[in-house]
Amino acid sequence: MVKIYKLDDKEKRILDCITRNVNATPKEIAKAADVDDQTARRLYNRLFAENACSQLILPNYALLGYKVMIIQRLSVKNKSLPDVPFITSKIESEWSNCIDCHETFDGKIFVRSVWKNAEEFKNARIRLHQKHGMDWLEGEEVDMVPLNEQRNILKVRSLWKDDLEDKKPEG
Repeated sequence: MVKIYKLDDKEKRILDCITRNVNATPKEIAKAADVDDQTARRLYNRLFAENACSQLILPNYALLGYKVMIIQRLSVKNKSLPDVPFITSKIESEWSNCIDCHETFDGKIFVRSVWKNAEEFKNARIRLHQKHGMDWLEGEEVDMVPLNEQRNILKVRSLWKDDLEDKKPEG
């Protein structure tokens, strides 16, 4: 049986710190969660004693206030293939809520990130492309996973008006 309970704000901040940096010391956790060392150590130990952290198979981002996980598969133009590691590092540095960003064996980029809503993702994506350009991007597939108990995967065709679509030339 899985025990489900609501975390208070301090516990959410500590859990957020743990999921971002698994090897964080209690002092680092206290600083990141904006609590004193003793409170951080007590709440940290309580979370592990109650198995809260180990039951978060995919850390329970819904408890941290995130509503959707965005899964992107980015196709890179051939001329930009040597830059893929640089592109992935840009994405990871720009999006603090990026869970995973890596190159696949076929030269594509796979990105998983969590967001408060799809609009927040849309705006962050626009800022990323305005800051770093899109000349490397050949195509993009986006899936949105609601972070709730049902765990349904919804295929999202378009979150924005000027998205990349397979456009056939006219004539």
